[in-house]
Amino acid sequence: MASDRDERGEFSLGAVVRLTGLSDHTIRAWERRYGAVQPSRSPKGTRRYSQAEVERLQLLRAAVDAGHRIGDVAALSDAEIERRLDAVPKPERDPLDEVREAIDRLDPGEVERLLGLQLAARGTPAFCQQVALPLLVEVGERWERGELSVASEHMLSAVTRTLLS
Repeated sequence: MASDRDERGEFSLGAVVRLTGLSDHTIRAWERRYGAVQPSRSPKGTRRYSQAEVERLQLLRAAVDAGHRIGDVAALSDAEIERRLDAVPKPERDPLDEVREAIDRLDPGEVERLLGLQLAARGTPAFCQQVALPLLVEVGERWERGELSVASEHMLSAVTRTLLS
């Protein structure tokens, strides 16, 4: 979330946990063992992560979720990880079904995590065209039909705005 950023636009470890769905233990292990990211440190010594590092962790999580071992993908470039993800057979279930379910439950943390994975996997232009716009239109139409509350629509809009800012 935007409020999780410091004056330099960096994220706290807690914010990264929420944005990636990874535990703080996993993030620190991936840093230490595999050099997956190298966060900066605040004057008090706490970890601070850039937007690019958050996106890399989301991408690495997507690769691990797709069946890749972290030790095999951590040293790869983001482009190579994306190529490997593209080579994985696509699931029959629409990946946005989980997002829709989280919207229905009014679970902004899960919506943000799932959309963050989509953003990391697709890149900003494709995310906007293939995920954000169709999902926002769908939710607006569902609200108009009375299938969703205005809170659901506002939550999705706020989460999308935060991810894209």
